Amino acid sequence: MSDPVQDERQPVSWPAEGRSPRSRMANDVRRATLGFVAVNVAALVVVALLTFFWASSIARREALHDAKATGQAFTTGLIIPQLTRAALAGDPSALRKLDSAVRGRMGDGSMRQVIVWDARGRIIYSDKARLVGQRFPIEDHRNLLDGKGVTASVSSRRRTENIFERAPARLIEVEVGFRGPDGRPMLVEANLSGAGIAAKTASLRRELWPLTIVSLLLMQVVLLPLAVAMTRRVARAERDRRRMLQSALSASDLERRRVAHDLHDGVIQDLAGLGYALSAVEKGLLDDPRFVGVRGSAGDASAIVRRDVAALRGLLTEIYPPDLGEGQLIPVLQVLVEGLAGGGVTARLRADEEPELPSETALLVYRLVREGLRNVAKHAEATNATVTLRRERRIVRVEIVDDGRGLPDAGAPPGHLGLQLISDAVRDTGGTFDVVSAPGRGTRLTALIPVR
Repeated sequence: MSDPVQDERQPVSWPAEGRSPRSRMANDVRRATLGFVAVNVAALVVVALLTFFWASSIARREALHDAKATGQAFTTGLIIPQLTRAALAGDPSALRKLDSAVRGRMGDGSMRQVIVWDARGRIIYSDKARLVGQRFPIEDHRNLLDGKGVTASVSSRRRTENIFERAPARLIEVEVGFRGPDGRPMLVEANLSGAGIAAKTASLRRELWPLTIVSLLLMQVVLLPLAVAMTRRVARAERDRRRMLQSALSASDLERRRVAHDLHDGVIQDLAGLGYALSAVEKGLLDDPRFVGVRGSAGDASAIVRRDVAALRGLLTEIYPPDLGEGQLIPVLQVLVEGLAGGGVTARLRADEEPELPSETALLVYRLVREGLRNVAKHAEATNATVTLRRERRIVRVEIVDDGRGLPDAGAPPGHLGLQLISDAVRDTGGTFDVVSAPGRGTRLTALIPVR
């Protein structure tokens, strides 16, 4: 059974009983709209998070810029003028004057610590007297010790020179290089409170978030009607496709009925009459020994005609089924299964009992089995085939399994419209239609059809 049916596994989702096409379309529109809203809410959350990190980045950059300007102004306007030769020589009066100026600036709490280094890494001055005279590595600041540049970075009081700092862990460390009164390179480190970053971050979030959220909500309001309209258009197109599919199946059945009628009332009747005539000729020549050969030919011709009439009657059953009313589905399917024997395929039907099915469902089951077995006979090159029919509460399961050559890895070429139409019809009822196959390992066709 190598019909190239797309293997499209889908979860079974049974529609409510008695649901009209308009109701199903409304349900589809509702699901699509809810999906659109869910996706946009997720996008809103993502954008909000990006705004959060963006605001933090901008606040950090702005805070460092302000701290850099503040530290440079503090150093050039206050520290450097007080670093006289006397202060560098350790004159107590000059150092008290420097310390007084520094502590006066630190009174508002924005400046947490001040350190003045020489080129050898020795602390010449600090508001923490215990640090004065200590040495720390200063290799990373050689470019500043040349008297050029200002740097600002977020630091931590865990650094060695900050061990006595009681400020919060986040500090903004501003370093300014300059040359002392004797021309020697020096470095001023001013540690500012990191509270400015948090304040700026909160301020930017207050400014950015309302704009971002309101913009996205307005976009949602604008796009939602368009999404609903587009979904309805797609749903109408799907409804029209289903209607066209049903029309195609109905037209196919109508054509089959016409062909069956023509065969039954035309060719089959004529052949049946010819068979009776040949039998009469054969019997009329029984007593005349001169026509022994003719009598034998007439008998052979009569047998051929009877065989062809039987084959055509079987073809009528395949082309258009008899009544599929109560108790008739399994006998009709049995006829289809037995029809494979002529092609050398051993087939059997597994069905516990006659299922109670609506006429539309029974007709769909018949079409499915007919097309499936037709593909087994034409393409599968199988020796055995099994058709299973089982009613499982509100589902009827149909399986057709053969031991033929299976489908190639890339799938068979298109061109078998019958089974494709049936698969579409099954899915349009809310059921599933799966084809599982592998080269040389046969094919399994499984259809789950809801019973309403």
